[in-house]
Amino acid sequence: NKELKKNSFELDNVIIENLEIDSEDTTVYLFGIKIEGNYKIGALRIKPCNVNLHFDKETKQNTQ
Repeated sequence: NKELKKNSFELDNVIIENLEIDSEDTTVYLFGIKIEGNYKIGALRIKPCNVNLHFDKETKQNTQ
């Protein structure tokens, strides 16, 4: 297992780009993966599927 820098991750040859981080306290679930911390997702692109996902600022889950 490779050690990745904080705020970066990869899933079996899938690259996730353009993950914007903001100072808002949110817990984000991305394809069943729980991402904890201060994250705001603006726009991200998943390759090689070339799927563009756009998340609104209002679309966030706060889970304790």
